[in-house]
Amino acid sequence: MLVAACAPTPARQTTNGSQGGQSASPSAPTRVVAVIRGTLPVLYNKIGVGATYSGLEYVERLVHSGLVDVDGTGTPQPTLAEAVPTLENGLWKVFPDGRMETTWKLRSGARWHDGTPLTAADLVFTGRVEQDKSLGWNYNLAYDAVDTVTAPDPSTVTVTWKKPFVEADRMFSPNPGTQQWGLPLPRHILERSFDEDKPKFLELPYWGPEFVGSGPFKLREMVVDDRLNLVANDDYVLGRPKIDELIVRMIPDSNTVMANFLAGELDLTVDPRALSFEEGRSLRDQWTGGRMELGLGGVVGAQAQFLTPNPAAVADVRFRRAVMRAIDRQEMADTIQGGLASVAHAFIGPEAPEWQHVQSSIVRYDFDPRRAVQELEDIGFRRGGDGLIRDSAGERPTVEIRATVTQINAKSALAMADYLQRIGLGAENLVIPLQRQSDLEYMVTFGGFLVLRGPRLGLQFLNQHSSRAATPEANFAGINRSRYRSPEYDALMDRFLVTIPFTERMQVLGQILRHETDQLPTLRLIYDPEPTMVSNRLKNVPAATPSGIEKWEVAG
Repeated sequence: MLVAACAPTPARQTTNGSQGGQSASPSAPTRVVAVIRGTLPVLYNKIGVGATYSGLEYVERLVHSGLVDVDGTGTPQPTLAEAVPTLENGLWKVFPDGRMETTWKLRSGARWHDGTPLTAADLVFTGRVEQDKSLGWNYNLAYDAVDTVTAPDPSTVTVTWKKPFVEADRMFSPNPGTQQWGLPLPRHILERSFDEDKPKFLELPYWGPEFVGSGPFKLREMVVDDRLNLVANDDYVLGRPKIDELIVRMIPDSNTVMANFLAGELDLTVDPRALSFEEGRSLRDQWTGGRMELGLGGVVGAQAQFLTPNPAAVADVRFRRAVMRAIDRQEMADTIQGGLASVAHAFIGPEAPEWQHVQSSIVRYDFDPRRAVQELEDIGFRRGGDGLIRDSAGERPTVEIRATVTQINAKSALAMADYLQRIGLGAENLVIPLQRQSDLEYMVTFGGFLVLRGPRLGLQFLNQHSSRAATPEANFAGINRSRYRSPEYDALMDRFLVTIPFTERMQVLGQILRHETDQLPTLRLIYDPEPTMVSNRLKNVPAATPSGIEKWEVAG
């Protein structure tokens, strides 16, 4: 009843043409109620990358589209574009001097939600915005390789590259991980503001309640901290969605999410992090009205503090190695994930096609609390008769371990603190409220470790490039929240991005993984499969990443 009372007025009934020229009989609009765990003040993911708005990257796919989108394996599939550029189809060219050229052909009929045609001029404008480093959002390093973005005609975009870049085929598209490409921007709405009042560009209501995208659903209403009312986009380039109305409720508490599913108020989680893996299994066993689909998921890691560490030893790699050996990650996987997840030795795992080429480069840390204590003593700490570890001044160090409210993060942080306390280190847990996740300075000024879950697809290592450090000089913006900076690591990342041949690129990736697992800027803990809860009344809904949205439908 509550959902019905808050829902938008029903969309007009439509008559859909069928084969043979016959029309279907008018029927009541189909309505689906989905949920994310969190609140969203914006609908454009590039705006919210540093603020970790839960569910934003998934909700964005409902209302906006890129030239391509990645499927569950990370393979790009064409959306607004007719085809993904490849060397084989001639749309991706690599020249002898290292320069490149990628060409995109827009599908006929692509339109913005306000009916304005989406043209190559919009992408040229988007490129101009993306290349502006003064804007204040998460700058994509790939644009350092871009020379020009031009439009030979209204349906063609040509990008010339000063040097190779391995993910040139994902430009202007949603991309999991740290290398966020901005999706196409409507030039007719935003260009004047960008040119005349750039300091306030990211504060425009366009990014939230006045959002105009090109995706399968249009925003009818955005009720702050409560819900999004979406309606089917009749002009969606891949075909009108089969669902007429989609309500996305924002519920910060996972227990409330579960209760609403059991009460029959919800049909779908569009954010696979709305429920933890453990909660998904529990709901699956109680919910007769639906099922749980499992996706690849993410990896939970503890980012160490390098700019303002407290205690200072956190910045010492020997301390981080000792912490790693003190954590029983297999026990974490068995208890938190019911034995259905595994220890994460790196950000990629055995299911990745790259694994067989790089696994020998990964430094592994077995659970060994005795060795952990010995390594701490080797750098000046002492464990007394009371079992407590003290520094050279006789003080007991306390390691702060922060985590967001996402259950897998909070539980992993609690487990991590418990393991440190078992060997005698002091540990203090702090769960970051949702309201503080948009405070960029607060999110990066933790003392010891910040436990966060990240996706397993994409160029995950780039989140520790020095240029992305969230420093005071950068107004604390940037995905590198640990503020780790290493010229050696930067050089490896830079080389990876320009190494197109697969064999050579895997050699560089192996060196990257060797550096990360040896120096431990992030302590990888466990993998976390993503549960998607789907009502039995729905079909064609895949697990984890929203894709093929126009094919989702209510079973007859």
